Amino acid sequence: MRKNIPTFEFHFEELRDSAAKGDTLIFPEKYEADKWVQYHGTSSAFERSIDCEGLKWKPAIASRKDIEDVVRVFGSMNWRGKSGYRSDLTVYSLGRHCAENENGVYFSETPWRCLGYARRVSAGGETVCAIRGCIKELQTYLNRKSVRDDHMEFQVDQLRKNFDARYPRERVIEVDLGWLRNQLAALKSLKERCRKPYVSHRHAVIYAVKFAPDDFEYFDPHGGSGESFLGALDPGRLCAKARVFGDFDEPSIPMAASAECDVQRCDSSSFLYQLSKYQKSRDQSGQSGKEFYDWGGVELDPTAGRDISAEIEIV
Repeated sequence: MRKNIPTFEFHFEELRDSAAKGDTLIFPEKYEADKWVQYHGTSSAFERSIDCEGLKWKPAIASRKDIEDVVRVFGSMNWRGKSGYRSDLTVYSLGRHCAENENGVYFSETPWRCLGYARRVSAGGETVCAIRGCIKELQTYLNRKSVRDDHMEFQVDQLRKNFDARYPRERVIEVDLGWLRNQLAALKSLKERCRKPYVSHRHAVIYAVKFAPDDFEYFDPHGGSGESFLGALDPGRLCAKARVFGDFDEPSIPMAASAECDVQRCDSSSFLYQLSKYQKSRDQSGQSGKEFYDWGGVELDPTAGRDISAEIEIV
């Protein structure tokens, strides 16, 4: 365990007000001016374990099967949801989910860029956040007739808009509410697991870590948003941490802090520039995982409801 990690504490409103006046620093300048220091945002629910064990990927709260089970419900209903959480699961979680022992810890170039991942709503990570949102949406669908009516209207509109007599009709699913109720019951354990970090959240935490060229080989060249580190960083690698109190929504990132990403990528002495140069020299190309849309390639359940597309008059 790293003892006496330099720790800085703020309330989010204090940071926001300072940023409005042009002061975007969260850590002292000696950290933020160092272009080899990168940042990891997380919830206080994981602070003690990180302080003790360092930063490394741990077995996920939700497995790939868990993700597929949630997506299967939406796909079987032929419903995309309204919040965007379902697309997060299909495009991000399934499309970029590696083998269980090959996932990484994500870093950002500035504390502000990773602060959004340290909010209560994000506790547990993007996938866990999306699962919580998806299950909540499914419960709303079950309980609100207006949501179901909107779904039916959308399906019929899509059928008519995309109709082509040369091809099978698009599905129009009249969802069996008893089936949906059973699906939600089956997801109860997953819901409780994903809710734990949300309930345990007390404040946002940002870790500052200084990297070196020897770390390059552990970065995923296709990590997507942020830099995905596939290795393990012991507690001694933690330069400092900041605690940010207050339940805040997606923070408005000051332009000066946001632009720092581009500045670093253009600075030949920076970590980001040198990492990119290293990865190109390894001649690594392509994507680490297939990006899925719609239903993520999962097998749908034909018992979700009756397909009434054949009964719809095309006008």
